[in-house]
Amino acid sequence: MKKLKQIALWIFGIIALEVIILLIVSPYTEHSDEFKTVEASIEIDAPIDSVFAYMSNSAYASDWSSYVDHIMPLNTNEIEDGKVGSIRRVFVSVREKDAHWDEKITEVYQNKKRKLSIYAIDGLAMSADGLLTEQRYEKLSTGKTRLSLVLYFDEDHQGMWTAFKMHLGSFRVRSIFEQNLVNIKREIEARWKK
Repeated sequence: MKKLKQIALWIFGIIALEVIILLIVSPYTEHSDEFKTVEASIEIDAPIDSVFAYMSNSAYASDWSSYVDHIMPLNTNEIEDGKVGSIRRVFVSVREKDAHWDEKITEVYQNKKRKLSIYAIDGLAMSADGLLTEQRYEKLSTGKTRLSLVLYFDEDHQGMWTAFKMHLGSFRVRSIFEQNLVNIKREIEARWKK
């Protein structure tokens, strides 16, 4: 019995150490903002207004997203896609009954930032309230733009359990962001060079 307790303590210790290491190296960290985010950026050889316009169109998501199959704007009769107040449903697969969530664009600063609130998450292994995402745009020169994708929680959802889940999921989120940015760059530069 004593040996079994020792083995259990060793296993618990190893698991605790692995969790601590994951938390330390997690990409969910403080960046330029006052709270933690997951971020990825890329430089695109295209003018900032072209990058901003491309990212305004939900139909293009199926061309660049490595995770999402398609995005369907829900209220285009009232608000143009990509504008403040526009709502869209994001589908992970072509089967719209599978995993999906809704996004509402809450802020738009032309050629600077687009902020979206994520809610009504359905069918995903991990769910969270208060998720926000941003597209940030920085003009580097006349024909070069830095696009950043950012994910974080609003101030009301910054608790320990939420942070723990984000630390664990942040590796996957950053990987998706990085692949999406490579795809966005490819798509925009191909359009811009035509």
